[in-house]
Amino acid sequence: EIANKKEEEGFKSLVIAQVNDYVNVRSIPSEEGEILGKLYDKSVGEFIEEDNGWYKITSGSVTGYVKCEYVVTGDEELAKKVSTRYATVTTTTLYVRMEPSTEAGILTMLGEGDDFVVVDDSMKDSGWVIVTTEEGDGYVSTDYVNLWTDYVTAESKAEEEARLAKEEAERQAAAA
Repeated sequence: EIANKKEEEGFKSLVIAQVNDYVNVRSIPSEEGEILGKLYDKSVGEFIEEDNGWYKITSGSVTGYVKCEYVVTGDEELAKKVSTRYATVTTTTLYVRMEPSTEAGILTMLGEGDDFVVVDDSMKDSGWVIVTTEEGDGYVSTDYVNLWTDYVTAESKAEEEARLAKEEAERQAAAA
């Protein structure tokens, strides 16, 4: 219950880009500010403070300002849509069940430390979530997994330059 409350609080502090392509993250709350990075559509940052029509955010390795009109805050439904839920196995061997019951047939077994995408956590209060495995979707007990949420974050100038250089090198290698 406390973890759930904490997560709901977390949604309120999220800033989600709602743009065609990206919104610039700037060094100061002004269009004169140096561009530190880009927050792409549906990418997420953590709200720090508001400053005259700008939000100060931190996202990935970037901390700076985005114009309020290009982002949405506190939208739990949107936050869930733009995120991926994961379950990390916390026991040596975890059975993935066909039904949400320890009596149900076993679909497969998962190893400790492995991460799986959660496709449905609506039954987590009753102790089960549905995960995707190579053998199909099945139920795992929340007693043996840590649930966490991942979001796409901003790309810094340096990260963008590195990505573009790598893509160019791959293009040149493919053309050779």
